[in-house]
Amino acid sequence: VLNVAVYSLYNQRFSENIFSRIEEESHEHLTNEELSEIAGEELFEVMILIDIALFVLVFALSYFLSKQALQPIDKAYNEQKRFLGDVAHELRTPLTVMRTGLEAFSVSQKGEVPTEIRQSVEEVDHMSKILNDLMFLIKNETLAEHRSEKINISEIVSSEIEKLVAYASVMSIKTASSIEPSCYVLGNETEIRQLVKNLLKNGVDYNRRGGDLNITLTKNSSINLEIRDTGMGVKKEDQERIFDRFFKSDNSRSTDSSSTGLGLAVVKSIADKHKAVINIHSDLGVGTRITVQFKSA
Repeated sequence: VLNVAVYSLYNQRFSENIFSRIEEESHEHLTNEELSEIAGEELFEVMILIDIALFVLVFALSYFLSKQALQPIDKAYNEQKRFLGDVAHELRTPLTVMRTGLEAFSVSQKGEVPTEIRQSVEEVDHMSKILNDLMFLIKNETLAEHRSEKINISEIVSSEIEKLVAYASVMSIKTASSIEPSCYVLGNETEIRQLVKNLLKNGVDYNRRGGDLNITLTKNSSINLEIRDTGMGVKKEDQERIFDRFFKSDNSRSTDSSSTGLGLAVVKSIADKHKAVINIHSDLGVGTRITVQFKSA
């Protein structure tokens, strides 16, 4: 539209000025056709410059307006994160007091601890885990950078597998592992350990009784961690949401009532922070395979 307006309003006067300038600069007479051709070329160049200037102006204006439009959203999001963090922090103290009181009451009882007390302790622990996971996620999003060091992930995985064996034996789950030694990644050791722990526990919690849990760690151009269980699996339409906060599949992922729905969200957050690629493949009635690909240090 701008080009048409420029061409319509200024074409004649612009061309006449060009004709005069060309005739003055050249010492030979040019035909009208030659003058029109030269004038058209110069007019085209001017219109291109106008287009570029307009594009830059529109881009700058759009960038400014988009930032202005996003400010209320950013403010609301930051306030929501701050609110969740404050709530989680404030609830930790009363939960700690409740657990201490329940434990003291249990010790004072002679004989077997009442079922109600055991259930209350379990619920307090469950709420504490939710709060800890929430606080971790909020902290992980707030901190853009984290302290990185060279970590032997082989030792971390082997250590967490040893801790898992007793927990897995409660459900008669057989664990098998193949851990390549001296696999190093750059990252935060505490967070990497949390990622491995959550994945291993997930492989037990959603496995079937008497099932298998296989863990492999290999090294080629990258470090690849694979955890495969023989549980009920996850529906295909749920696999894209399995790392969302508080999401539980209607199928196998909802069978464990003690699940917080935050374990895999924590895993995804840590993986993203360490620039690791995480994938899930699951078949109903067969099991689930989760792979995490780290950059080799």
